[in-house]
Amino acid sequence: MSTGEQTAVVIGGGPVGCLQAAVLAKQGFKVKLFEQRDDIRKASLYEGRSINFALSERGRNALRLIGHEEEVLKHGVPMYSRMIHKKETDGTTQLYAVPYGKGVQCIYSVSRRMINERLLSAAAAENNVEVFFRHKLLSLDAASGSCEFAPIEDESS
Repeated sequence: MSTGEQTAVVIGGGPVGCLQAAVLAKQGFKVKLFEQRDDIRKASLYEGRSINFALSERGRNALRLIGHEEEVLKHGVPMYSRMIHKKETDGTTQLYAVPYGKGVQCIYSVSRRMINERLLSAAAAENNVEVFFRHKLLSLDAASGSCEFAPIEDESS
C-alpha cells in the first residue's frame, strides 16, 4: 500500500499507541509517536497501571499483525476460566468456574510493562517511526489535522 509519504501522528506511547504506530509504519506511513512520560524501557520503576493484561483472541490478532504474538505468549499465563464468588443465603460462599471458551480455549495474562515495552520497541524499530518522549499535547484541530506539542522541561509539568 502506497501512502505517498503521508505522516501520521500518534498521541500516547501506551500499548495501543505503540501498536498503532507499528501498524501504520508497516503500511508505509511516516509516524510521529508522542508520549508524555519518559521511556519506560529505561525506567527502574514502572509508573503505569500495574494490573496485567488479559489478552484475548482480538489482542492476539493485533500482535500477529506486527509479528509479536508468539514472543508475547511465551511470557503469558493461560487462563481458562474466571471464578465467580457467590454468597449464599446461609452466609457461605460458593465458587463457580465460568470458562472463557470451549475445551482448551483461553485468554492469557501478560505483564502490562512487558507488553508495553515490546510494543514500544517494535514501533521504534521501524525506520519510519520517530518517537518523542516527555512531550505534552498543547492543541489539536482534528478538522485540519494539525496539532502542537511541547517538550516537558521539569518534573512539575
